[in-house]
Amino acid sequence: ELRDGIAWIAFWREGRSWNGEDFYLDTGDSLTAEQKSRLEEIRQKDPAAVILNSYYCGYLAGDMTVDELTAGVRRHYENGYNDVVDFIAAHDDILSPEVLEKARALAHAAGLPFYEKPYNGEEIDPYIYDGYMSIEDYELMHQKIEQERSEHLAEQFSILIDSRSRFETGQPGGVWLSMPTTMEQFHKAMNRIGITAENSQDFFINGFANTEQQPFDVPLSVIQSAGID
Repeated sequence: ELRDGIAWIAFWREGRSWNGEDFYLDTGDSLTAEQKSRLEEIRQKDPAAVILNSYYCGYLAGDMTVDELTAGVRRHYENGYNDVVDFIAAHDDILSPEVLEKARALAHAAGLPFYEKPYNGEEIDPYIYDGYMSIEDYELMHQKIEQERSEHLAEQFSILIDSRSRFETGQPGGVWLSMPTTMEQFHKAMNRIGITAENSQDFFINGFANTEQQPFDVPLSVIQSAGID
């Protein structure tokens, strides 16, 4: 596992015995609460414990023999390179109270709700309260959602344009565009979702909104099949 360079391997000693345990980080390159707790247990058993990865750490490589890897691990351990304490600090997704308060103040000054957990590429489910928002921010988020929906319903018709490659990889994005529109507004919306002449095939319409006064009764599958022309 150390040679593969995928997992991080913790090494520690208890008496004359060496021990090893693998740790796979999440997509945000962060430790879970359970992993942090386990590493703390290892550190308590051996304050000199290290955690290594052959891809990121020196004196280790994927093409080394077992003896060469062993020598590399000993070198890290005996010199205190990549110890567990520093690793936890570097891969902890919990921000300091000072940083959180500063970021919260900036969000509130802009009239936006504040979410404490660092972004890791996953969309926030607005209908599940996970404790990373204050009750006031959670309520403000839903007010913003309702406000956005109301604004869209007030329009005659709007489409949600997006980049197919971004959408299929789960990246947040998409821009609502009121119809009819001008060429200038259309180009601005295209720039926001990263569509250019080089990747125009990525353009697609991912939704539409209309009012009862201006019905637009077309299946979403037909809308989504529309091309940029």
